[in-house]
Amino acid sequence: MTNRKRGYFVFNVDEYEEGIAVVARTAREAKKIAFNHAFDIVGDDWLDLRCRWVRDANVEKLPFGIAEPEEGLRAGIYATIEGDCEVCDEEKVVTYYNGKVICYDCLEANE
Repeated sequence: MTNRKRGYFVFNVDEYEEGIAVVARTAREAKKIAFNHAFDIVGDDWLDLRCRWVRDANVEKLPFGIAEPEEGLRAGIYATIEGDCEVCDEEKVVTYYNGKVICYDCLEANE
């Protein structure tokens, strides 16, 4: 088995907006990691996981497994997360832009 790292966005089929960032070797491995995590949360509810390889994700410095939300954002697996803006220090929907985790209000003000 190869040790290459890939970033995956794994989500339940009906909930594309709510997924998790996983660093794994293959899509099958990513789904297995995510299933074990999701099963602990939802229990007996139906899970139909889908996996999307984020080809341009920079995951070399991340460990294998589930990435923390901010790590996943900085790596490019997530486009946005709910978190603290590094400019205004408010908790909002943030994105990663020019080396900063920044909310859209601050992003528009800086442009």
